[in-house]
Amino acid sequence: MIGATVGTFDELFALVARSTDAQAGRAISRTQRLRLAREAAARAELRIFAASARRPGFPGALEELVSELQAALVDPVALREQATVAGPYELEVASLYESYLEVRDELGCRTTIRSRRPPLQPFERGPSHGAHGPSSSTASTI
Repeated sequence: MIGATVGTFDELFALVARSTDAQAGRAISRTQRLRLAREAAARAELRIFAASARRPGFPGALEELVSELQAALVDPVALREQATVAGPYELEVASLYESYLEVRDELGCRTTIRSRRPPLQPFERGPSHGAHGPSSSTASTI
C-alpha cells in the first residue's frame, strides 16, 4: 500500500468534494440550521403553512424535514416538478425546501447529511391525504 491515510467519513467526504470541485462551505450546527429554517420559513410564500410557521416548533420541524430530504438525496427541482402534479400542500413543502437551500447558499454554508440512504423519488406513491391536507401522522412532520 502506498500513500494510505486513515480518517473519518467527514474527512473522506471533504477529500471527495475537493477532488471533484464540489461546492463546499462551512458546516453549520443544529442551532444555526434552526435559525436558517426560521429565515427560510419567513421568506417562503405560505398559505397552508402560514399559521404553523408562526409557531415556535416550526423551524425545528422544517429543519428535520430538510435533513430527511437531503438524506434521501431529493433534488429540489425534482421535488418541485412532482409537487406541481401532487397539489398545493406539496408545493408549499417544495417552496420551503427551496427557500432553506437558497438561504443556506446565500450564507455560504453547507449542511451535513446525517444518514446515507439510497435516493428516493419525491411523492413516489402520490399524496397520502385528501383535499383537506395530510393525514395526522404526516402533519406531525412539518
